[in-house]
Amino acid sequence: MSYETRLFVQKELDVLGSRNAPPEDFHAVIRMLEERRFPVDDAVSSIVTLDEAPGALRSWSDDPLHTQKIMVRLD
Repeated sequence: MSYETRLFVQKELDVLGSRNAPPEDFHAVIRMLEERRFPVDDAVSSIVTLDEAPGALRSWSDDPLHTQKIMVRLD
């Protein structure tokens, strides 16, 4: 992908990156979830409310080796 970096400066934009996976990986995980074969308990380190999310993210930032995924409940 190419982009014009001067636009970031002119518009004072912040650019954040993220790792991702190809679509077939997402399809495989969705299939595993549907078939109840995905190891959710191993993949999700904690489930928190929206109010608890900042503290959970701070804990993850302080000690990233002990966190796989943080699930934020919105109900």
